[in-house]
Amino acid sequence: MLLGGDFELNVGSSLATSPLGPTHLVTSVRDNIIFELDGRRAFDIFSAAAGPLAENPRRAAAFIFAGIPIDAQSERLERGKFLVRNIIGLSPERGAVAIAHRLKVGDRVGFVLRNAESARDDLKATLAEMRQRAVSPAAFGLYFDCISRGAGLNNIADHDSAYISRDIGAIPMAGFFTGFEIGPLGPSSATLQYSGVLALVSEPRPRQLLS
Repeated sequence: MLLGGDFELNVGSSLATSPLGPTHLVTSVRDNIIFELDGRRAFDIFSAAAGPLAENPRRAAAFIFAGIPIDAQSERLERGKFLVRNIIGLSPERGAVAIAHRLKVGDRVGFVLRNAESARDDLKATLAEMRQRAVSPAAFGLYFDCISRGAGLNNIADHDSAYISRDIGAIPMAGFFTGFEIGPLGPSSATLQYSGVLALVSEPRPRQLLS
């Protein structure tokens, strides 16, 4: 879809995950396979973050993901300042964790948990930020929501759209579920996962005439 013309675009993204502790220093890695974090076996660090979920690696990988700070040296995963990437392999025998992202020695990485409460809180915070940025009422909106944030996470149909309608009002909305999203992250845009990206289109702000 290509939108053309004179309009204001207000875009926000919300995550369905929350950090599980601080980030860890990558001390041994090959391509996308992490062998050591903070000088310890990466799998042991993952297990400590995952808690009881670590007993079932397949299930753990459905709820726990890698958090990559956009500041490679950040010791914490701050809201709106980290990427989420899938864990695609776990090896207790080798102590390794494979993720869908390539890191290098000296980078930092953390772990995050996908859960309904975090998804709801972050969506509400994102909507509040978008209200503050708005220069005029939205004419219509587009919403692109990760499939993992749907009814399977919240046990409620149309969860996100209900919150959006409550905050934004009765405007035309279109969108669909996605496997990944493109949206704002820090000062730029990025390929996102486990996110909901909302774009609100409104009339342009009045132009000031030079005297």
